Amino acid sequence: MIEIEARINGNTIVSDSDIAGVQGSGKGSFLKLRFAENWGNLTKRVIFTNAKGLNPVVVVLTIDKLLENDEGKLQNYGIYVPPEALEFKGSILWIIEGVTSEGIIYYTCREEMQVLSGMSKLFADAVESQDLTPSQAAQKPPPPKSARR
Repeated sequence: MIEIEARINGNTIVSDSDIAGVQGSGKGSFLKLRFAENWGNLTKRVIFTNAKGLNPVVVVLTIDKLLENDEGKLQNYGIYVPPEALEFKGSILWIIEGVTSEGIIYYTCREEMQVLSGMSKLFADAVESQDLTPSQAAQKPPPPKSARR
């Protein structure tokens, strides 16, 4: 499995690799997303499309995706490139959006990644199937305790 570290600051992504995975492998690279403090109070979501620009998949960065070494900052997340994005070889698009509590998109940044053809040796240990990504609504965290009745 390939692990990619991506640093997000404002509208910019800087990552140390552009390999999303292997076509049809069912499991993509693991993305360590490190957000700058200016993303602090925003809901974060990542949108992936396949190499034909179709079948967008939204991954909401919820508390269960926080990395353990986050040191209480709630700014470092870990996710896999979803299998839907690996359907075709070629260049895929991933977009990160930061959304305010009012639903306004405050930050947007985008980057391309490559889906390799066939079964690459890079992914020999990561070809087990991954479940399809749940809908965006299914990923929403429960409301804060103060908002519950």
